[in-house]
Amino acid sequence: MILTGDVVHLEAQWPLSAVPIWNTERADSLASMDRLQRLAANTGATIIVQHDPADVGKLARFPEPTR
Repeated sequence: MILTGDVVHLEAQWPLSAVPIWNTERADSLASMDRLQRLAANTGATIIVQHDPADVGKLARFPEPTR
């Protein structure tokens, strides 16, 4: 499982290569987004966009573990 932190705030940002305006270094943000996607593809990890309510719903509620 990979949590995006503040690199990505909504799932819709991925296909648009959209970067939040408060991420002041657009190129660095896009490189980080690419790195996260490659890491997930290479390891089979699930990416969780932790600011996106739909993705947060993929996580188990405490105290259950997320698998």
